[in-house]
Amino acid sequence: MLKHLIKYNFKSYVGNKINLIWNFIFPFAYITILLLALFALTGDSIDLEAIRVVLVPANTNESIESKTKALEDFFKSAGYEGVWEGEELTHPAGGEDALILYTEANIKDSLDWLENEKVDAMILIDEELSFKVKPGTSLTPTILHEVLASFEKVNKTQSTIIAGYQDGRFTPLSESESKELENNRFLGIDKTDRSTAIYSQFIIFFAALAYVTYFPINGGIDVIESIEPSQSAHALRKSAAPVSKTKFFIAALIPRWIAHLLLIILLFCFTQLLRIDYGKDYLRIILLLILGTTSAVFTGTALGALLPTRQEPKVVLSITLPLLFAMASGMMASPIHTLVMEHVPWLHNWNPLGMLTNGLYALYTDSDPARYNRQLMGLTIFCLVCLTLTIFGIRRTRYESI
Repeated sequence: MLKHLIKYNFKSYVGNKINLIWNFIFPFAYITILLLALFALTGDSIDLEAIRVVLVPANTNESIESKTKALEDFFKSAGYEGVWEGEELTHPAGGEDALILYTEANIKDSLDWLENEKVDAMILIDEELSFKVKPGTSLTPTILHEVLASFEKVNKTQSTIIAGYQDGRFTPLSESESKELENNRFLGIDKTDRSTAIYSQFIIFFAALAYVTYFPINGGIDVIESIEPSQSAHALRKSAAPVSKTKFFIAALIPRWIAHLLLIILLFCFTQLLRIDYGKDYLRIILLLILGTTSAVFTGTALGALLPTRQEPKVVLSITLPLLFAMASGMMASPIHTLVMEHVPWLHNWNPLGMLTNGLYALYTDSDPARYNRQLMGLTIFCLVCLTLTIFGIRRTRYESI
């Protein structure tokens, strides 16, 4: 009987047109569209135009002049000081590959250049840095925000180290120690395949795979709806059969769970055909994805068992929860991740989608296996908690009013 029920549930679930589109076609379409949208940023033919920046010191005191000089030196790591040719700020000889072209001017000239689109942005250098960009640009503010945030971090770190030496907290290195540090400063940095490394630094692809892995919450909700008479007419008819609810639950769960496990493995193979680089540790990646999909299905069963409401609110939850977890893990804006860590630590620690992303990143960077193992352990505990809530919700149901 159980074998027949599993076979029947598998055929009915996979054959449902809505499930076919929403649970099976959407993940492939999502990954494909995302890849096409970001192709210009990830292809080998990347050709970003240099960002023309004008630096505007707020005043002429020594600290601002020092900060301006430090910012210029920092920009030299990814750009050059621009050369004016007539009315246009252009690359110097040999600097055609620059990401940033910078120059220095007063605020009046800078605003005029910005208004006439002779530069892309102006940076006001004061105690805190601020910038203004020309209208209609979307990539420039993002790049400048990251560059200036990195500069501020480096600047503060450098100031802290200098202060530590000045007040005696740090001991200067001996000459031999300095030479050894200088000789080994690049030890362990692999520069053999820089294009692949740059390609895979777009964390959005880790996030995208984690998102579709955790997407099938609705499959778990459908399991409960198929066995609870209070939630569907189909389940009400089945309740008259001489079969236990446990057997109905297992028969409904197994085919949906297996279908989504096969789907996520197939989807990962599809990403490899698209040449999205997640690293080469395929077995551990697939294990992580299996646990992620399992956590999604059990999240759905817990919601279905604990919320005996109409289908619509649970469908909304099945869409909203992955988006909420995605936002909390910093996939939409990195500052949100920091805020969640500081003010909602429990959400940061028990975010299944964040565990998936951290696990994929840990495997890709070949970092300490302990970090990957922590994500596996967290997802396993999350699955067990959701399964416990599911069993509790099913067992507490009463049917006297049906």
